[in-house]
Amino acid sequence: MKKWLGRLALILFGLLMAVVMLEALLRLMPGFLPPNLQLALRVRDTVAQRSQLFYEDSDLGHVLKPGLNAEVDMLGEFSFHVQTSDLGLGGPGFRDQDVQIPAYAVAIGDSFTYGLGVEEPATWVARLQDDLGEEVVNLGQPGIGPVRENRIYQQYGRRLQPQVVLWMVVPNDLEDAMVFNGFGRPGQEPDWLDRAFDALRPWSRLALVIEFSLGRGPFAWAGGYEIRQVRDQVFFFQPGFITKQIDLADPYIEKGWWISRNALADAVAAAHDDGSRFILILAPPRERVYIDLLTDDPPHAPFNTDALFARYKDLGDELGFEVLDLTEPFVEAAQSGEILYFSRDGHWNAAGHALAARELTAYLSK
Repeated sequence: MKKWLGRLALILFGLLMAVVMLEALLRLMPGFLPPNLQLALRVRDTVAQRSQLFYEDSDLGHVLKPGLNAEVDMLGEFSFHVQTSDLGLGGPGFRDQDVQIPAYAVAIGDSFTYGLGVEEPATWVARLQDDLGEEVVNLGQPGIGPVRENRIYQQYGRRLQPQVVLWMVVPNDLEDAMVFNGFGRPGQEPDWLDRAFDALRPWSRLALVIEFSLGRGPFAWAGGYEIRQVRDQVFFFQPGFITKQIDLADPYIEKGWWISRNALADAVAAAHDDGSRFILILAPPRERVYIDLLTDDPPHAPFNTDALFARYKDLGDELGFEVLDLTEPFVEAAQSGEILYFSRDGHWNAAGHALAARELTAYLSK
């Protein structure tokens, strides 16, 4: 018996030492982690850093603080400067400074309008202002959706008396609408394994890798990344994520559409009452622009945003507003060799913003 107990103790000690060595290896040499998980950890660190830039508004939720003057690093891929002002309107911080009232235009939207990842002069809003020689005010806020966008327009945008309202739509708007209205997706009750990982996750990288490999936990979403080569860069695509965000056959997303549609209709009615021209801008995701890299059947790919964008165009006909779809020019530019998005983060780089500004300048100048 003592002989067998001794052997068992040696085996357990060997297993313990192997776990300790693996843990040390993952901490000292994170390159051994799967690329998707490396990216997920960078996202976690970035979100923690960015949280210091926001405050909780009773009506708008999570919005930027006014008076910011900070450098933000994103995923170790790029950094950019953030400077905000309340524009004298007494609200959250916006990525604009001195504005003239009445303004020619206000830009409403999320991080694509705000310009996440690029310097303020490189955003499509600032470029459009330079191209037109007219005041275009950036009211974009990262992480918001159509309900909050409508509130920002109603509370702050209308006070700028714009001739034109530029409202940018992105695929995750429908999901954002549901989450902000308190309709989070129903989750499963945690089992004993979930609770074990919850206890181990804060201090064990090995536990995180095992959990991720099993498709569980808060980083399971990163398992949906597909890595492709675009020119000389490695890109991380998320077709599965886009599919979930735009699946109008899903009752959850369909309900998000109606919440979004009603918020948009409210904003359009207010713009028409003010005598403002309302233009909806449809911003395609990377997965749509580079769809040929991800599927052999682009028209029927579940992450193809054309069907969703067609709904917005029909809504424009119904409610009497203009729609500018950027999909075609972005696809053409990508096929000609332009890199329009960041390789890890899914937002436009400076070239993407420049293209959007050129398309809008041409559209508004007709």
